[in-house]
Amino acid sequence: NADVVWQLNSTVDQMVAAGQTLYITLVGLEQQAADGQRSLAALDRSLEELRLRQQLGQVSRQNVDEVEAQRTQVVSQLNTLDTTITTYKSQLQTLIGAEPTGEISLGALPVQGEDGWTAPDYEADLAASWTLRNAEKTLKDAKEDWNDAQSDYRGSRKQYLLQAAEHTWAAAKLTYQSAFQEFETSFRTLYDSLADKENTLNSKRSALAWQQTVLETTQKRYELGQVAKMKLLAAQDDLAAAQSAVDGAWRDLLSARTSYRWAVEQGLM
Repeated sequence: NADVVWQLNSTVDQMVAAGQTLYITLVGLEQQAADGQRSLAALDRSLEELRLRQQLGQVSRQNVDEVEAQRTQVVSQLNTLDTTITTYKSQLQTLIGAEPTGEISLGALPVQGEDGWTAPDYEADLAASWTLRNAEKTLKDAKEDWNDAQSDYRGSRKQYLLQAAEHTWAAAKLTYQSAFQEFETSFRTLYDSLADKENTLNSKRSALAWQQTVLETTQKRYELGQVAKMKLLAAQDDLAAAQSAVDGAWRDLLSARTSYRWAVEQGLM
């Protein structure tokens, strides 16, 4: 049965799309965990310095307590994040038919230029999209049924059948128009998001280049004894944060591109 085969294929496509989305999300969560550990290390350095300054009478106990409270909060957030990652990994394992242990190593995402992406053509992609092709086929079938009805129900005794067929045809046209408008609106939003996310990625890359320059300058000043090691470590953290922002922007763009492909090829939005 063609309908059963179509339903099975559609279910498989949805599972694959869900798996891809979950994978990208997991990579992002692991990046968040790494960022959190970096923040924790920075707090530990600050605490060490503050405790020493407290002993020298330069800061109060309240200053130390405030940073310790921040550290406790970060540790709690990291624990929650670890639990979320384990849960999501179990879900991913279930999707691929593996035992849901919550322990699985993730490979790196494709880098830009190696993800098989070609510049989109909105009008062509919209016309070629699975959803609209399917809707057009349904409308065409309904039109054929209406044409057949006009030939089959000519007599006055079958007038009510002709009217019913006409109503069915009118409903089919309305359904198509509604489906077209709804899909076109969502598809346009998805298409526009591609450029926005690419601009964001370029902006984050510029910020990364700047932080690299800052680190290089700070490194030279540290070697000359002009800045403390804490200043150098802070510059290293800023560079790592800028790199994380670039990675996050790329994940967002890759996710949008993946969604765009699914919308065109399988009608999944």
